Amino acid sequence: DGELHVMGGSAGSVTAYAYANELVLENDDDAGLSILGPDANRQQIYFGSASDNGGAIVRWKYDDSLMSIATAKAGASMVFYTADITEAMRIDSSQRGMMGYTSSLFGHRLELVSTAEQGLGLVRYSSNTTSNSIDFMKSKSASLGTNTIVASGDSLGSINWRGADGGTGWDKAASI
Repeated sequence: DGELHVMGGSAGSVTAYAYANELVLENDDDAGLSILGPDANRQQIYFGSASDNGGAIVRWKYDDSLMSIATAKAGASMVFYTADITEAMRIDSSQRGMMGYTSSLFGHRLELVSTAEQGLGLVRYSSNTTSNSIDFMKSKSASLGTNTIVASGDSLGSINWRGADGGTGWDKAASI
């Protein structure tokens, strides 16, 4: 183990992971770490290096009801892993979400990529007459949260079906 091992009881025959053992908290029951502070202030953990003492942050602020997990380096991405540290989802520095691939293939805000059967399901369980919906919405305003009327002939949204052309392109087969 590393420099500081706080032991409330033995967890059994286990050794801290070699790359994360400078501080070890061990117990023979539930174990945990508390970071406490005033409601109006942030409780946080910073991750840093020699090049950047604040490269990533985990933060909570009670008065804002806000839990944040962030990268603080320009161009950095965030990855979520599952199943023995297998990448499940990535959010890149352009705020694009990708599942099934490690970089954006098409520049969309959300891309689901797979070699297996997949789909996007919208399921609603309710005992009323309301159904699921997909809204395509547009404002001519350039500022988020403000609305400017659209004009006749403006495209408000589309659904496209495309097939690979055998090279690097994707030919549109149908559109609504």
